[in-house]
Amino acid sequence: SIPTSFNGITASWVRHLRRADGSRPYSRHGWAHLALRPITIYSTRKEIIKAYRYIKGIKKQYPENYSILNDTTNFLFKVKN
Repeated sequence: SIPTSFNGITASWVRHLRRADGSRPYSRHGWAHLALRPITIYSTRKEIIKAYRYIKGIKKQYPENYSILNDTTNFLFKVKN
């Protein structure tokens, strides 16, 4: 189905998206992950772990002082003032 508004784009809708090859990257066993709660570039390590707590080893992946905002290895963006 195609959403008719932003409210129609739900986690359930995203989980069922299919690529041209038929795979579902956002499904429970897919390679892309959905957060269980909203996060932003300002989210702390603790908030990220809560959002992705179902990923095995998530706590080991990020140092105590981790911040998406300061992660220039995995993310490249500009913050508008």
